[in-house]
Amino acid sequence: MGVDKYGRSRFGKNFVSWVKKEKIGDSFGNGGAMRVSPIGFYFDRLEDVLKEAKSATIPSHNTDESITGAQAVATAIYLARKGHSKKDIKDLITFYFEYDLNYSLEELSNNYQFSASTHNSVPQAIYCFLESDSFEDAIRKSISIGGDSDTIAAIVGSISEAFYGIPEELKKEALTYLLPEYKNIVNDFYEELQLRSALKQVGIDDDNFIAYMRTRIKKYDIGHRSDIWGYFADYDENGILTNIRLIVPRIIDEKTLLINIHEYTHAYDAYLNLGTSYVENKDKNEARAKNNEAKFLEKKKLYEHIS
Repeated sequence: MGVDKYGRSRFGKNFVSWVKKEKIGDSFGNGGAMRVSPIGFYFDRLEDVLKEAKSATIPSHNTDESITGAQAVATAIYLARKGHSKKDIKDLITFYFEYDLNYSLEELSNNYQFSASTHNSVPQAIYCFLESDSFEDAIRKSISIGGDSDTIAAIVGSISEAFYGIPEELKKEALTYLLPEYKNIVNDFYEELQLRSALKQVGIDDDNFIAYMRTRIKKYDIGHRSDIWGYFADYDENGILTNIRLIVPRIIDEKTLLINIHEYTHAYDAYLNLGTSYVENKDKNEARAKNNEAKFLEKKKLYEHIS
């Protein structure tokens, strides 16, 4: 995985030195900004986005320049997915991160030079997004200016996805280039985003619970079967609830999403009672789980009506 078919390293020499612990993570390069996009999509408060973007960047790019760039990209994604206008995004990025975003696309296309530094990549990438009118147009503009094109396009693409979404045909084509294990990581991330959003709509807004269940869940690609889904509780010799495990289908449509909402509701009831001699009230909890299904469908219907 670390070399191409010619035996050449897929990674830069500084990255290799860092992995071997021969070099501390003090890069001022744009790698932190290029990889930070999941944080902008995942967290629902700007203060958390800023904090987590910094934490994710420090191990390899512990410089003010790189941290600022990563936070700027994550913030732009956060604002875009929350429905803010391009003017709002530009104004906040300019004010908070002191970036000058007043470029000319023609001037960049003619004069922009390759640079792996953050301050010569992130502002230019954000500008390309601001000048675009669609996801594809944003990617085309990011490539047109040259420079560190893979990094520029990665940053522009992540902000543009949050603002425009990605056309299905482009999404499907892009996934064909990923190895199965990487494709699974991508699919799992988007599935968790969808699930977290659905659970919040029914009042289960607990990131600690989601983090807890992440390593205690088994997903199956077998659609709508109902004979194996559910949560499993582990007790110690004193009858104290010590652990929860969950089996659910992968989310492929509304029905499988509802199954997940139902089973996660049961698991959450148990989670709130970890460390106690919890005995489930099956009728009461089943009624709550079904009610959460209905609540989600009602809110979804209301949202579609407003839209």
